[in-house]
Amino acid sequence: MKHVALLSFLFFFAGVFSLPADGYPVKSPAKKVVSEIRTYNWKSSRGWFEGGITKIVNQYYDDEGLLVKMEFYDKDGGLLEKTVFSYGDETIKKVTTNHDNTPVRISVVRYETDTVTETVRRTDGSLFFKTVSRFSPEGSITGLKYYNEEETLLFNKIFVYTEEGDLKHIRLYNPDGTFAVEVSIEYHDFDENGNWLSRSEYYTYADVRRRPRDKVSRSIEY
Repeated sequence: MKHVALLSFLFFFAGVFSLPADGYPVKSPAKKVVSEIRTYNWKSSRGWFEGGITKIVNQYYDDEGLLVKMEFYDKDGGLLEKTVFSYGDETIKKVTTNHDNTPVRISVVRYETDTVTETVRRTDGSLFFKTVSRFSPEGSITGLKYYNEEETLLFNKIFVYTEEGDLKHIRLYNPDGTFAVEVSIEYHDFDENGNWLSRSEYYTYADVRRRPRDKVSRSIEY
C-alpha cells in the first residue's frame, strides 16, 4: 500500500501550470510509456487547432511496476532533463539531471500515514519547494499543498476523478481559498487494458472558460 500511494503521488504531482511533471498514470503494469504533448494554437480564421509536438516524456518501469526513470525531450528530440527514482521502505529518492547529466535537483518523498511529503532541494542543499499530498484509501491523490523555498503556502490543489478512476479535474486554489485555475481533461482513446491513449486538457481561469491547452497522445509497452 505504501508503494501504491507513493507511486500515485509521483504520477499525479504537477507544477502550477504543468500537468506532466512526473508522467501520466497507468492502470496496469507497463515497461515503457512514451507521451507526446501538443499545444493548441489559435488563428482567427480557424479557431483553436492542435499544434505540433512541444514535448516528449518517456517513463520506464521495473518488474514490480514502479517508475524508475523519466526522460523529458524537446520537440526536436533533444534531452531536457532526466529523473532517476530509487525506493526505500517508506521513502523515494529522485535525482534530476539536465541535458549534460549534471544534477540539478534532489527530492525525497516520504510516506506518513495518509499523507506524502516531497522535499525538493537544489544541489547546494537549499530548499527549492515542498509539497504535502493527501490520498484516498485506494491510493489516489485527492489534494496537494505546495510550499515555496520559504515554506510559505503558495497554492492548494484538489483532484477529481471519473467513475473509472481517471483524472477528470484539477482545481487550484489560492492560500486564502479563492479559486485560481481549473484543468479539465477529456479522454478520447483507450487500450484493452483500460489505459487512455489520448486526451485533451482545458484551462478555466478568471473570465476564460475551457481554453484548450494541450493534447497528449501516448504509446504503452507492456
